[in-house]
Amino acid sequence: LEFIVIEDEMILRQEPFDLNPGEILPLDYTATGNSFITFAEQEAGHPGFSMPIAFVEGCGGFNGQSTVTWFPLDDNDAFIDVDCHENVDSYDPNDKTASPRGFGDEHFIEPNTDISYLIRFQNEGNDTAYQVVVKDTLTALFDINSLLLEGRSFPYELAIRSLGDEHELTFTFSDINLLPKAWDEAASQGYLSYKVKQQFDLPLGTVIENRAGIYFDFNAPIITNTAFHTLGVNFIDIVNAVQFIDNELLSLSVSPNPISAEAIISIEGLEANAQVELHDLTGEILKTLILENGKATLRRGDLLSGFYMLKVVQKGEIIGVGKIVLR
Repeated sequence: LEFIVIEDEMILRQEPFDLNPGEILPLDYTATGNSFITFAEQEAGHPGFSMPIAFVEGCGGFNGQSTVTWFPLDDNDAFIDVDCHENVDSYDPNDKTASPRGFGDEHFIEPNTDISYLIRFQNEGNDTAYQVVVKDTLTALFDINSLLLEGRSFPYELAIRSLGDEHELTFTFSDINLLPKAWDEAASQGYLSYKVKQQFDLPLGTVIENRAGIYFDFNAPIITNTAFHTLGVNFIDIVNAVQFIDNELLSLSVSPNPISAEAIISIEGLEANAQVELHDLTGEILKTLILENGKATLRRGDLLSGFYMLKVVQKGEIIGVGKIVLR
């Protein structure tokens, strides 16, 4: 089988593994404060729908953004639910969040990935709310027959109304007696959550959007933010991936990558001398190496840990680029 290790927004490691019962494969990385997430393929014939995942972040301080919630968690079995949220400052107590959040700004997820939605509400008025109604319309991109009700703060009644290819979900919290926030912070809040499947094999690039309206008694609805996802595959960059520009005959390798102290840069297919430039992510040139017989040694020196860019330059033109990591 195969496992991958993702550090922040890059695939750091992707390797096969073969473990007998009781065997352990340790994965050791320096605590940099980044997010480290490991996915492993599941044994064929394993009962249920588990897909192993392990993650850790914030060790050695916090360096960058949290990415754990971007990915599906190991809770596809009906008797398991994992709830993981990023600690953030609250800006609106009436909101909608999705799990997985999705990768990057486009919120990429793969087709056929289940989505859980959490809707939170809070009485910010000046008197008790006796009834709260949440209306949520599922687009035709969802399979309404897969709807799975998850957590809730109070009992509710659910009505489902067909609107052509769409379906309106109405969650009614009767006699909820939700106190105002000014009276009791904890007793002023509530939530509900559910999980739903996509329609099978939706096209790549499809954008799935969802938002809800929250009604406190007879007041006008509060409309939540829009949670959205974009369907895609192979949307995570691989650290040691190298792409050459307009020259398919060249091949570049960096070993080892990630780099602790030094690494050998090798380029096959060069017909003339060239040099390699090491850039930081702002584009500043940090080192320039001259290739001899297609090889050069990159010594780390006092460079900090992180991602860097390699540019291969020949006769003043960039003929290749790549990414490396200094550990």
